[in-house]
Formats: sequence, C-alpha cells, structure tokens
Amino acid sequence: MKPHAARAGRGSGSAGQTDGRDGRDRARRGPLGCPAREGGQREGHGHHPHPRHSAPARAAPAARSVRAPAILREWIGLNPAEELSRRFGQPVAVANDPDMGGRGEHAFGAARSIDDFLYIKASHGIGAGLALAGRTYHGSSGIAGAIGHTRLEGATNLCRCGNPGCLETVVSITEVRRQLAHVLPAERPADQTPGDPPSLADLVTRPAAARVITDAGRTLGLVLADLVNCLNPAAIILGGELGAAGEPLAEGVRESINRYAQPASAKAVTITASTLQQRSSLLGAVATAIEQSTVG
Repeated sequence: MKPHAARAGRGSGSAGQTDGRDGRDRARRGPLGCPAREGGQREGHGHHPHPRHSAPARAAPAARSVRAPAILREWIGLNPAEELSRRFGQPVAVANDPDMGGRGEHAFGAARSIDDFLYIKASHGIGAGLALAGRTYHGSSGIAGAIGHTRLEGATNLCRCGNPGCLETVVSITEVRRQLAHVLPAERPADQTPGDPPSLADLVTRPAAARVITDAGRTLGLVLADLVNCLNPAAIILGGELGAAGEPLAEGVRESINRYAQPASAKAVTITASTLQQRSSLLGAVATAIEQSTVG
C-alpha cells in the first residue's frame, strides 16, 4: 500500500511499524496517543500543525530510521519524518499504520465511543493497533501489535523476518488472492481496468471465494483469540485490503474467537469490518492533525 500524509489546514502487519517516540513524547500524548501541541513550538500566525504520516515500515527508536524487516524495503535505513519534512518544508510526525487506522476508526468509524478495541490492518502484512482505556498502546519501543509474525503450528512458508510459518505468510492479501485465483475462473468485469485485481467485496458473492475468505478469517482468529484473552477488548475492527471482504472475513474470525477465547471474553467482543475500509489510516492521520491544530 502507499503511505498516507495529511495536513490539517495536513499509515502491514501491517507487518511493519514506525517509531519516533521517546518517554517524554509518550508523557505528552492526548486521547488515543495523539501528540499534544506545544505552545512554544511555533512562532507567528498561520503556521500549519505537524503533518502526520503513516507507513508500513519499522523505524529504529533512537535513529528514527526504517529497519528491516519492512514491507517498503527501499525505505530501510531512511528517516521518513526527516525526508517528508524536507519535502513539505515543515515538521512531520511519523506513526504506525495500524495505530493511525485505529485512530481513524475511533474518530470517524466503527470505534466511536469505544475505548478498548483492536484495529487489525490485514494487507500484505498484518498489524494490530491496540487501543486500551482510550489510548493507543505502542509498547516499550513503539512496535507493539506486530501480530503478523506470530508463528502458526504446521505452517512452513518462510517469512521475510527469517522465521517459517508466520501468520502473514498464511493470511495476507497476497496469499488470499493466490488462493482465489486457484478456485475462480480467470475473468474480468467489463468496467475493471486491465491489470487491476477484482475487489474482494465483489468476489465474496461467489461461494468458493467466500469459503477462502472465511478460512482466512478463521486462521486470523486463532491469533486474535489470544489477544482477546489477554486484553478483553470490546471490539475488533478488521481493516486493510483483506478487511474489504467484509462479513465473510468477520465470520471466520468470530468462529475462532468463540471457539478458542475464554467464553466471557469472547462474548464481550464485537467483530466487525471497518466502515472506513482502506481510508482508516488516512483519516486517522487527518484526525490527529486536526487535534494538533486545536490544542493550545
């Protein structure tokens, strides 16, 4: 996927995440981890707030540079905030794609009025944005939620992290489309641009495709069941390219959580597809930029 940048007046796993936060940054965070604007940080009138940027790539906490393994391999060793700041001509803040997705869902989508939820971005990588007690949880070094690298029993495909059998080697948009190509005839709707794959929302109307998507949801749900046991969220929101499949994916996730999570926790969580679809991270960046522009 392409990274998003947004300005007010202005993100897997995702398998990879970015981080430029130290302990002092975290101490200044507002709702869902949005950095608070500092009064003495800018001079003059009409100065734009920090642009927000999300991307599926990990950045080293000290150097703030992208590190391996990353979906955007050509970014490894680069400092996204520094490069984007140079291009925009003003300061830029960098954030993890799933975190921004969760922020977007909390501000505009399925997580409005919910303080404890997981936003799952399932695309080429798989990442989780963790919203706990109304704040985004980043972990000690800013890379919490890399569930795409959870090992699955019996899976043997080699992952880009060097381990065999990671979740994202079994459940990712690349693998799911490979399976769909196997079970569906090669055809293209008349209104589809040559070279563009058909949308999952269209494909799941076919029984064979719906089975593939639901099976992917069951596998994803095995990993999410453990998170449900640990974190007791009120909702899990499925986003990213795979999340666009909608109810068949949610159905599979729901089946595994009901089967493998502790019954009380499974009963407490709602599984739903993102209402913002692939705009979650972009709108999360917009929401964060808007909040920065209004914090005095």
